[in-house]
Amino acid sequence: MVDPSESANSRRFGIESFYCRPGIEGAHEKGGVEGQIGYHRRNHFVPVPEVSSLAELNEMVEQWDRQDDARRIGSRSKTIAECFALEQPLLRPLPDEPFETGRLFTPWVDRYGQIPVRTNR
Repeated sequence: MVDPSESANSRRFGIESFYCRPGIEGAHEKGGVEGQIGYHRRNHFVPVPEVSSLAELNEMVEQWDRQDDARRIGSRSKTIAECFALEQPLLRPLPDEPFETGRLFTPWVDRYGQIPVRTNR
């Protein structure tokens, strides 16, 4: 079932959400994305950085991003920055209106000690 607000957001912001290309042609995509998330976690967040403010953490993340621009993923011939430079002209501009990235719930604990949120417990 499609959430009506999600389809309205899709029309308003010109996005189509998908996790990877379906079928055989997209079978390689998920592991690559998850692998890069693991790379960042292991190389930047283990051990957990000790900072005195969110601003300090954000500066650290920006520094890591700048360092990663020179990195090559696997045996690719181009760096992350070079690949992004090729892709950047294809990206659409951000919309003027804000995009709600979360939902506010007022959960309650049922008699089994579970908290239902939409279709999950």
